[in-house]
Amino acid sequence: MVLDLQQRPPNCTGDVKSADRTVRHTPSVPRTLEDTGLDLVFLADLTLKIIYKAGVITGSNLSRVLCLPFEIVDLALDFLKDEKYLEVKKAGDFGRVTGVYGLLERGRERAKDAFAQSQYCGAAPIPLDGYRRQVEAQSVKNIHFGPDDLGEAFADLVLDDRFYNEIGPAANSGKSIFLYGPPGNGKTSIAKRVAAAFEHKGGTIFVPQAVVVDDVVITLYDPIHHRPLQSPETDSVLPMKLQRKSFDRRWVPCCRPVVVVGGELTLDMLDLRFNPTTNFYDAPIHVKANGGVLVLDDFGRQRVNPKDLLNRWIVPLEEQHDYLSLHTGKKFQVPFDQLTFFATNLDPEKLADEAFLRRIRYQIEMDGPDREVYENIFALACRERGVEYDRSAVERLYANFYPQAGRPPRGSDPRDLVERLIDIAHYRDTATEKCLAHLDTAANGFFRIS
Repeated sequence: MVLDLQQRPPNCTGDVKSADRTVRHTPSVPRTLEDTGLDLVFLADLTLKIIYKAGVITGSNLSRVLCLPFEIVDLALDFLKDEKYLEVKKAGDFGRVTGVYGLLERGRERAKDAFAQSQYCGAAPIPLDGYRRQVEAQSVKNIHFGPDDLGEAFADLVLDDRFYNEIGPAANSGKSIFLYGPPGNGKTSIAKRVAAAFEHKGGTIFVPQAVVVDDVVITLYDPIHHRPLQSPETDSVLPMKLQRKSFDRRWVPCCRPVVVVGGELTLDMLDLRFNPTTNFYDAPIHVKANGGVLVLDDFGRQRVNPKDLLNRWIVPLEEQHDYLSLHTGKKFQVPFDQLTFFATNLDPEKLADEAFLRRIRYQIEMDGPDREVYENIFALACRERGVEYDRSAVERLYANFYPQAGRPPRGSDPRDLVERLIDIAHYRDTATEKCLAHLDTAANGFFRIS
């Protein structure tokens, strides 16, 4: 049904005009301590830890590390100075913002106590309620695709009309899609193309560097899964609207995330991950996917029983939120806001019961291509690789090889066969464009026919 001709990662920072058009729901710069959602003692302890690690630090650098305006940081400095925890080591030429600050002995002891509670020492975290509001404001449900959007996303694939009629409404649902069928027919490619369309159409979202729940810090921004539109050092690659606009720097402007997990997925990856050494948490994968796409590839081949895994997803898929637990026993609610793909070549009815499948909004079968689609895929594979296409090659494959192989054609077969043909041509030092002359040799090896 489908051939993945190129593995092209979407470039989120390259299309500034697109990003300019879709920067919405920008978190505003906090002007008061109340705006941050944090209490003064929490902010003061975080400030102490940063100064302790730095030795001495200027007010401006402290503001940069905390990602807060100096007028808010200055409240913490005043509090710590009044409590005899720090001192001004050197007055600044331009006021307190350029002053140099260091800890007194009493401050060093307080900082050690704060480190014992949590080693987190970075940007001021976002309160849970603020995170929930931002996720809702930039929800995947606000993205709407039309035929042209998906046509562009799948421009390098050969697809039939039935597929477009199914995947379009499914992508617009912003919920869950079950892709199933024999291997080699493009399930993973489809999921990744829809994810790329989300990145392009969805524009910029904001991901918090960390969230705080009952003074417990949970890191959320992850450079593995989140691609920022700015580097930590410069705003030079920010979309123009963001370069002109102030925003709360505790949030990182990013492309919509695409999180892909396969056989390595385990149940504990869906829970908060507590580090007993640092005493703070890392968010689970589906929380990092909020605002984007989560692809569960090769579903059913994980190291955990698929029914146990599916049972873990029933509430999030139904209610669009999940519950996480701290090691203290505290449970709290987080958004579950992503388009979730389950891709498998196993029988869905053997993987899940009716109760679960009922919660999957769309179930799309990805079967093998018919003859016409197969010919188009083969022709495109040849053209993309500089091989002269001859329709008789497909006729020979259908007449002499697929019947002997005892399996139907797959969408990936043309690509694999053409690449094998090119390898044979290179080995025999013959022209690449004429490599179809080696079709019998390539097909015998590909189908393991002697």
